[in-house]
Amino acid sequence: MKKPITLLFLFVSLVAGNANAWPWTSLAKRMEGQYSFTHEVGMMNPDSEDGWEIVEAEDTLSIKKISKNKIKFEFELVATNAHMCGMEGEATKVGKTFVYTEKYEWSENDIRTCRLEMSIVENKILLTDSDGNCREMYCGARAGIDGSTFSMDQ
Repeated sequence: MKKPITLLFLFVSLVAGNANAWPWTSLAKRMEGQYSFTHEVGMMNPDSEDGWEIVEAEDTLSIKKISKNKIKFEFELVATNAHMCGMEGEATKVGKTFVYTEKYEWSENDIRTCRLEMSIVENKILLTDSDGNCREMYCGARAGIDGSTFSMDQ
């Protein structure tokens, strides 16, 4: 009769330190948190020999669970010459991802839809803006959203 207790103890020991690792934890709860990613970007610097300087930048993402099917998110992404993306909103669960959609008028008679997807891939939160419409609305000239990731191991 000791084996079931031993197996239960082993299972609890492995995942108890991270409640978000439990298989029955909702996707919203697993994604909830504050994330950052530090990286280098190039900045124009007329005082340097080649006109460029490499500086450290930090991308940030905040996700708050509203319900098991809805999250509130906010992010800032930094790219070359400090061109930035900044976006916030509420996303709804669709399958194994959260989706934010917003219609906007790009030009007269040209209505577009920003569709941002947030999913977990290899213990990272992946931002997907596959058609680039969110980028057009929320980013500077040299910045982009699609493919940005944030490690959940922070």
